[in-house]
Amino acid sequence: MLIKPNINLREANLHEDSLIATHFYQMWRDNDVPAHFIQSDWLEITLQFIEHARQ
Repeated sequence: MLIKPNINLREANLHEDSLIATHFYQMWRDNDVPAHFIQSDWLEITLQFIEHARQ
């Protein structure tokens, strides 16, 4: 018997932006991007990207 997963999609709220940015960072690392290739201010850059995308 095939069981369908229960997936809930919703808009992220502003309080979750740092969590989303951290997931982006981990995605880069999981795709073998060396940490020294990622800018040290990655969090601020990603938060700005999220803010711009939300507009």
